Amino acid sequence: MTKRIASFALKVVLTVGLWWLVVGSVDWEAAIISRAKSVDILMLGIAIVLALVHIGIMSERWRVVLRAIGLTLDFKHAFQIQYIAQFFSLATPGEFGGDLLRVWKSRNLGLETISAINSIVIERTISVFVLAITVLGTISLTPDIISNYGPIIEVSLFVAAGIIIAFAMFAVLDRYIKGPQFLLPLKTVANDVNALIRQPKLGWAAMGWTFLQHFNVTVMIFVLAVGLDINVSLLECITLIPLVLFATAIPASMPSWGGRETALVVAFGA
Repeated sequence: MTKRIASFALKVVLTVGLWWLVVGSVDWEAAIISRAKSVDILMLGIAIVLALVHIGIMSERWRVVLRAIGLTLDFKHAFQIQYIAQFFSLATPGEFGGDLLRVWKSRNLGLETISAINSIVIERTISVFVLAITVLGTISLTPDIISNYGPIIEVSLFVAAGIIIAFAMFAVLDRYIKGPQFLLPLKTVANDVNALIRQPKLGWAAMGWTFLQHFNVTVMIFVLAVGLDINVSLLECITLIPLVLFATAIPASMPSWGGRETALVVAFGA
């Protein structure tokens, strides 16, 4: 309980600090109100459609992971749950609020709680892995945008390798975890990871949907930038946005209210 309180308090402090940094350095009249009045309605409409597509993509990826571990959820309910979860992810520090809601709603639909939790953990892990690979590809193709990209490559390789090793370890642990009751949750995770590994088509499908999700977010932000007449190229978005998503997705980043948005401001303002 103490650790949870400390973690929440740290996120609140980080959130306040980030917003203080942004608020203190921005002319809100010029940056927000005037921009909102001048936004291109067509581009705004396209961005809204892409936002809905984003939820649809995440819904399908979740369904793929659920199918891999032997569970089924129709697209309608998956989309409804993801839609509501997005609100809670935005309204709470990090994305834990949205994930908890997904577990609760899944349980109401008859899915086992532990299986719902495992599906989200696996889904999140796949997302970070695909982001790490994407960052490696994008910064290698555009070294002129990010000059000092050595540390970024090192961190991306470390995270990607770590996830591969973790999945391999869980595949082996499935055979050896026995005995104490408190180890049962770990065994169920190992079982579900093994189920995904044994079905490579579904694993590749989950990664494919994840890549499409991140690309869709990139295009959505670019469309909004065009609608606001911001001087940013699609290539810059393709390079910087996956990097921001990756930086705010790894656990050490301590996601918070506005953390991702602040990171975008810093990345494009650098």
